[in-house]
Amino acid sequence: MQTERWVSFHNARNNLYAAMTWPAEGGIDAQTRTSHVDLFGQGIDPVSITRMAWGVFELRTCSAFVNDQRATRTALMGWHVDPTSPSLWVEDQNDPIALAGDTRLMGPCYLPVRGLRRAYIEGRPYTGSLTLDDQRPSSNQFPELRAEMQQQCHLLQGFAAPENAEFVRWKDLPSDSVQRSFAEHALVVEMAGERHLSGSYLGGHIIIRSNDSLVIDASFTCDDLLIYAPFVTVSSGFHGRLQCLTTGGVDVGSDAELQYPSALVCNGEKVEGVPVIRLGVRTIMSGVILAFANGEQHVSPTVELSAGCTFTGEVRNEGAVQLGGTIEGCVIATSTVLRTPSSVYRGHIMDAVVKPLRDAGYLGVGVWGNEGAMDVLQWMDQ
Repeated sequence: MQTERWVSFHNARNNLYAAMTWPAEGGIDAQTRTSHVDLFGQGIDPVSITRMAWGVFELRTCSAFVNDQRATRTALMGWHVDPTSPSLWVEDQNDPIALAGDTRLMGPCYLPVRGLRRAYIEGRPYTGSLTLDDQRPSSNQFPELRAEMQQQCHLLQGFAAPENAEFVRWKDLPSDSVQRSFAEHALVVEMAGERHLSGSYLGGHIIIRSNDSLVIDASFTCDDLLIYAPFVTVSSGFHGRLQCLTTGGVDVGSDAELQYPSALVCNGEKVEGVPVIRLGVRTIMSGVILAFANGEQHVSPTVELSAGCTFTGEVRNEGAVQLGGTIEGCVIATSTVLRTPSSVYRGHIMDAVVKPLRDAGYLGVGVWGNEGAMDVLQWMDQ
């Protein structure tokens, strides 16, 4: 009997892992959506799949049953980066892109038909080749996201409370260290006038919600956190894993580390000035940067990757990008811009190394094409 139960449990776990990457129909939102799947069409191996949005990713819980045995796991799901994705795609606006300093563009680069030209910026000429190894023409049509990701981006325009969420004010948290299992309902922490996150640890199934701009101090640590705020400032020296979902942008200071899989999102809502997502000098980030403008009342954001920073993952901006440091992944943008202490140069790149992802197993949100497959990005029930 014990052996039969052991076999049943391991069969249930095998079915569970098979269901984790099962193609699911329909979009997702902050509410849970549960479907039931008969993996082998025999009616004896039922699996339930519960899905919901967790920032820019999908949170999936699968439960499999075999006889009297049940196996359950929860994972954050991502998309394999399309192997055909460009390292750089810039919309064709009938002007060449000017290069200065130590700029190196590698991998498939989709550039305006007029190509590249040399520039001399603040005593820094470009001495490299104007013909890349894999240079292709872009177009004046911005690439569309997958339909599933379009729906999730629509959700990111405003806060939607997850189903059965528990609400608590920041000052009423029971301790300075709170860990919430993803097997429990989400905990929504309302800042209620507080504008700083400092000296605490929050991890797991937790959402920070603020109606004011928010500052994250270097003394604050977190794992898998969602933050909804108009604008977020991440202080220099911060280390953690989080997703910032904003209307006005995110400013990450120097020497910070946003660990995989982090996400910075700005939906370009009408604000004073231009919304900006900025990575500071020597900052390291692995994950996703998404910036987009929706409707006539929204402003196209700017994404700025400062000199000396290191970014791995996907960048998609329906606006300008300033490229600096080392970028390994896929960058899609309307245009490029270079800001120096003395001027602003549109259509320029200086001192940037842009190269494709070398890790075939890297998972993001799939900002390019539809050839990627969904897989487990991170187990959330370790």
